[in-house]
Amino acid sequence: MDVLCSDTSAIVYTKMCRLVLFGFIQQGNSHHWKGTKLHVKSGLVAARDYVVPGEIADYMNEKADHSAKILASLSPRQKQMIHEMIMDNAGELANSEVFRAMYYDVAHSGRDAFGVTESDQDRGQEM
Repeated sequence: MDVLCSDTSAIVYTKMCRLVLFGFIQQGNSHHWKGTKLHVKSGLVAARDYVVPGEIADYMNEKADHSAKILASLSPRQKQMIHEMIMDNAGELANSEVFRAMYYDVAHSGRDAFGVTESDQDRGQEM
């Protein structure tokens, strides 16, 4: 969850697995948002085409880059502990909403966005 601000807008951003919610504190130019409005009394939340300002994609990419840097900074021991937890709970994780969200992200961003780098492979050999 975060608050995103510009000169003309202030938005509360909340990502919950596959669902992203935007709450407008102050809305700037609304024509940059298409297909995003929820109707409280009726309707269905489903995958469809949405248009959001490009700055939202920039923000999401910056957050993904920040997360990647944090993961890359983990010690070999921390990575080993995470790996063991994943392997010990593989069945539960495979059926979780978090896994479905990650699968969706990989399907829409491409495997390279989630790939293992050479330096990660080198560190993996140390584990």
